[in-house]
Amino acid sequence: MRDPLAKLSEEYPSAPMLFMGGLIGAFLIGRPFPLFRRLHRWTTKRPSRSAALMAAAFIAAGVFLVLYWDLRILARRDLIWYPMAPWAA
Repeated sequence: MRDPLAKLSEEYPSAPMLFMGGLIGAFLIGRPFPLFRRLHRWTTKRPSRSAALMAAAFIAAGVFLVLYWDLRILARRDLIWYPMAPWAA
């Protein structure tokens, strides 16, 4: 399959990246509103659901951040192995 952006990327090397960014942005703009409406109705039926959902999200984010940064700090001190990007070392 030939590259549809070949001629354009010869003149403008960043054209494929710009095109992919535009596609990703277009998909983000068209996010699933019916799903959000259903979730909103579900949480407004009982306000405790909204509070429980937010509490679960904060707990999940907190656990992720603590574990992630603890593992990275231990890996920086060569106590454990953790995959690092070449530019982050």
